[in-house]
Order: sequence, then C-alpha cells, then structure tokens
Amino acid sequence: MIDLSLHPDTQAILLLCGYFGGKDRDVQPLTLSEYNRLAAWLRREKLRPEDLLNGDGEARLDAFGQGKITPKRVRALLGRGLELGFAVEAWSRQGLWVVSRGEETYPRRLKARLREAAPALLFGAGERGIPESSPALGIVGSRDADEQALAFTRRVARQCAAESIAVVSGGAKGIDEASLLAALEESGTALAVLAEGIARPAVSKGYRRHIAEGRLVLVSPFHPGARWTTGNAMGRNKLIYALSDWTLVVSSSTRGGTWNGAVENLKKQWVPLLVCLDEHVPEGNRKLAAMGGLSLRAEALRRSSSLLDHLQALTTAVASGNGTPDLFSGLDTTPPTPRPGAGQAAQPPDAHVAGTEASGIVEAPSAVQVGEETQRPADGPPSVEEAAVAYDGATATPESLIGDLFQVVWPSLAMAFQEELRDRDLSETAERFNVQVAQLRAWIQQALELDLSEKRTRPVRYVRREAR
Repeated sequence: MIDLSLHPDTQAILLLCGYFGGKDRDVQPLTLSEYNRLAAWLRREKLRPEDLLNGDGEARLDAFGQGKITPKRVRALLGRGLELGFAVEAWSRQGLWVVSRGEETYPRRLKARLREAAPALLFGAGERGIPESSPALGIVGSRDADEQALAFTRRVARQCAAESIAVVSGGAKGIDEASLLAALEESGTALAVLAEGIARPAVSKGYRRHIAEGRLVLVSPFHPGARWTTGNAMGRNKLIYALSDWTLVVSSSTRGGTWNGAVENLKKQWVPLLVCLDEHVPEGNRKLAAMGGLSLRAEALRRSSSLLDHLQALTTAVASGNGTPDLFSGLDTTPPTPRPGAGQAAQPPDAHVAGTEASGIVEAPSAVQVGEETQRPADGPPSVEEAAVAYDGATATPESLIGDLFQVVWPSLAMAFQEELRDRDLSETAERFNVQVAQLRAWIQQALELDLSEKRTRPVRYVRREAR
C-alpha cells in the first residue's frame, strides 16, 4: 500500500473527470474536451481547479455554462466525494498513483508536446520519474512482426539499457512486448503506456518484479479498471510519442494503429520519427521514410559506437537566418558531441522544455525541430546516418555523401508546401534554401513521381499531399 496523498487540484479534476461507479450512472464525467473548456474558464477567472471545492469558487459556477457542461452537472460531479474516497483507498492498496495536468509532477513532455490534448489525469504504477530523468526512445510496431523485426527490436532495446536510455512502448504483443522485456532483462528502464487500466497489469507476473525493482513504470490515461478497446489503443498512441525523445517504427503496414500513430507524429512533429529500413521491411516502413521518417538500419547500428550519439546526430538541425532549415543541414560531417560521462546527465532534444498553468492548460514551446537523413540503397553511397558518426576513427568526407539526396532534403523542402508553392516563386524558394532552381525543380519532380505532391494549373503550383 502506498500513501496516495492527492494534490487539491488533482482531487477536483478526479471528481470532474474520474470514473468511480455508483453516481457515475447518474452523471457523466467530463470528457477531455469538456474539461479543457472548463479549465479555460478557470484561467480567465484566475481560479484553480481546487477552488471549485470551496464555497467562493463553487458559487462562481453560476456564471459558467457551455452546452452540456452546466453548473448543475459540475456540482453533481464535485459531490462524489464519498466515491472518490473509496477509489483512492483501493488504488493505494494496489500501489497505484495518479497525477493531474495541473501538478508540477505531471510529465513535462506530455504538456510541452500535446498541450490541451494531454490527458487531464494520468494513472501509474512504479517510479514516477521514468523516463523524465533520462533520454527516452519510443519503440513501436506490429503485433504480428516477423522474427527478423523482433531480433532488431531486442538489439536496439538492449543497447538502450546499456546506455541508460529509457524504452517507451505500449503493452501489446509483438514489438511492444519485445522492446520492454529486452530492456528490462538487461537491467534497463522502461515505460509501458497501456491502452487499458493499470490495476490488473500492475500485479501481473511479467511486470510485478520489474516494478518492485524500480525499473518499470506503467502509465495509462484510463481509469485503473478500464478494459482494453481499439479506441483506447488508438488514443494512447500519441502518448508513446510524446513521452519519448525519439520514436522508432520497427514494423508497420499501411493501416492500423502503428501506421496511424506514426503518420500523426509526422504531421504534428512531436518527436523525430525513426524507421527501420532493413531488407524485407513492410511497405508501411518504406512509405513512412518517404514521408519524412529518418531511416535506421541494423548495419549502421553495428558500425556505430553509441546509439545515443547516433540518435542525436540523426536529429541535429541547422536553421537558416529566416527560420527555414537549410536543405543540407543533415550533411554536417563533424564528429558528434561526446556522450556525457559518469555523473553527467545526457540531454535529450527538448531537455529544457517546460511549462505549467494553474488550470492545467499549457502554453509551452512547440515541439523540437528535427534534422534530416538520407536513405542508402544496398549498393549506394553512405547515408547521412552513417556519415554523421565517425566510424573506426575515420570521419566521413563531403565527397562520400554525394548521391541521390531527395530523402534527406524532402522533410525540409516539404515545409515550403505548407499551403502551396507557386511555380513563379521557385527562384525565391531556391534562394531561401540555398540551392539552384534547376535542382529544386528536380526534387519537386521526384516528389510528384512519389505521389508526395501534386501539380495544379491556372496558375501552375505545387501542393503537398496529405498522408493517406
């Protein structure tokens, strides 16, 4: 049993959004979007959620009302104190904890990246500081991955454990489970983001020992007794990305949860997306790479002395004066910054991002920009991921990078297609990116051939296709 002392804000948010049974049948707890609207009103009124539990704040509810969020409904939810007390006692006996978006201990990565889409409540089991205290790599993929993909997953996860990189994944069979167990077996740390309540998994044989040893944390935005559903699984995918510093897609088809989560991350740019591009990977992997994912190959990992250096080199971005990434920013051939030694904390891409609001509505910096990387054919020149790291004491030269650069430039070039790129503006765009107009046209033609953009007429312009 743990001492589950609830922050006053968390008490109020639990009453508003939590499920306890009993009176839940009489009044529906607030959804996340409904709570966000109430929280926005609290901010405007300079109130905290806990103020709704005292006479003055409760009285001011009469001035609030938006659709189905009536003062009567809010008061009914706040009146579930007895049910909350029973629930908290049960959670304490099970060794569970809960944190709300209004608390400082709420994961800063979720606040910074998801903002209002971050869950109002997060339930957990295990040490709360994982993976906030270290760099974190999300690892996702298919439930039906083949043995080659599973072996790649285990290798990456074991390297994470060796370099004190926390592994973040879901709790599903296949890639998720393989990544978590491989890291834990090597005495690493891991965070499992579940699509169900954590009450049953927290006492399961496979997780119990690792939680007790302080190396595994289970988290879920769903109440502890919730069952797994497809909708829950789709909704929690964004949490895996937002709790990581990078996320690796090992195996993906062109549909389903893994695909949808990766496409959403590419669109929202929460974190750099890495994609396994070894031989025989599914079609989804290749499409994700063409859409801007950074390729990661087993051979490159074998030649790299450090996974952390490799990840940091892949995501190094150099911005031009007007804020637009230079198309060749991924071609920096200087050796990576040495990894921190003992006693020196490693710095993930957004180590200094933070921000809290009394109501839990966050105004934080946007997600970190990511660099670019190129894909190498089986018999082609070295990719940027290989060139960015000094192998066997030798640093790659610029000449070794010459080849088809479309994969490395497209993620940055696509930024010019936020709305549309007119043909008459190509000279100005080429100047911004410091390339020749002819080269820019060649890359646009490749984008057209790969169905990443489309050409329209009257006037002639190019429009980036949305991921399908």
